[in-house]
Amino acid sequence: MTLRCQLNRCCGPLNEATTAQILGLLDFQGPAELAAWMAGNA
Repeated sequence: MTLRCQLNRCCGPLNEATTAQILGLLDFQGPAELAAWMAGNA
């Protein structure tokens, strides 16, 4: 299940602006960037 599907399931349909903002925030270039983001946003 994709993140977008999970958010829609939890929060209901998201508008395009919100979806774009979320996807922009979660645009990782690899596992190290994801790990760093998770460490800083725990």
